[in-house]
Amino acid sequence: MPTSPYAHLPATLATYPDLMRRAGYYCPNTDKTDYNCDVDPAVIWDECSPKAHWRNGPEGKPFLEVFTSLTTHESRKFQRQPNADQFGPFTIPQYLPDTPEIQTDFANYYSLIARMDAEMGAMLEDLARAGLADDTIVFYCCDNGGSLPRSKRYCYEEGLRVPLIAYVPARWQHRSSQAPGSVAKDPVSLIDLPPTLLSLAGIQPPASMRGQALMGRHAKSAPRYAFGMRNRMVERYDFVRTATDGQYRYIRNYMPHRMLGMRVDFEWITKRYQSLEREHLAGRLNDAQERFFKPKVYEELYDLAGDPDQMTNLVGQTRHLGTLRQLRRVLDKHIVQTNDNGFIPEGSDAEGFEKTRNLKAYPLKSIMLLAQSAARGDRK
Repeated sequence: MPTSPYAHLPATLATYPDLMRRAGYYCPNTDKTDYNCDVDPAVIWDECSPKAHWRNGPEGKPFLEVFTSLTTHESRKFQRQPNADQFGPFTIPQYLPDTPEIQTDFANYYSLIARMDAEMGAMLEDLARAGLADDTIVFYCCDNGGSLPRSKRYCYEEGLRVPLIAYVPARWQHRSSQAPGSVAKDPVSLIDLPPTLLSLAGIQPPASMRGQALMGRHAKSAPRYAFGMRNRMVERYDFVRTATDGQYRYIRNYMPHRMLGMRVDFEWITKRYQSLEREHLAGRLNDAQERFFKPKVYEELYDLAGDPDQMTNLVGQTRHLGTLRQLRRVLDKHIVQTNDNGFIPEGSDAEGFEKTRNLKAYPLKSIMLLAQSAARGDRK
């Protein structure tokens, strides 16, 4: 079974750098191209390499560049980081044991974050020296939550929530609905970023593009919900879908028989996962921490404000039934709207964006009902 499945990108789906280039923008990308599809980076970008830079473009031409920093990537925490001793001690989340290895992991992470912040500052200074700081909109984000145990690859808040910071110079403030220094409370998603970039450039995002513009000429009202998922995680397979309104997170486990903490070898290289497993084998974990090594339940619902570590599952509590039902409906609607292919076995000839538009070949609503019944363990 392949560990890096790649989908075919239909010719009818345009990428945002391609659309920006058509509109006259110079679009370089600093190398990272984990697109999980067969799009050719050399075709959609003007330049795609570690040396790619907006300075390489024609003078005076507007640009859109993606800089990717790997400074805080989980692989960077395999070894002790310089200056880590200046951080901590930390209050460890309830779902993890407070061991020296996990304290060290937190310290390493803070050290790497400080280094990455300096890198971002240098990029902003580069724009300022070129006289472009007052004419360039900057977005800062990352592709997944942190890489501590039960974060990256998991459908909890610490695995899915990411930063999204926008710098909009005074000249372009009229393109933003948010005042400088304000914090948006709406649960936006990273899929909203491509249509936002197009909208800021005055380009109408294509109807096929998921997400909605948050700024610019074609901005829409703020979304009410954000969604997430888990399928293959390197050599392990799972099937999880989740929705949040910002206050509550609803999680649906279509494979609850699989334990939450399935071993992924790349994770287990790190001292943090080794420490967690060692505590488990020694019987030193409490019930909340031991959940990582047990099968999941079909549904989970958490109050993110009152229970930020997501320890108390509210499913089954009468006073939260209305919220549970609403998020169930919202998630079901999203699965249908996106024509979720997750119900098709990996590697099947039935997979694919175009093939699954045939409702006779892929009767999604009927499949969803069957999958929910199986995951609940219905007897009839």
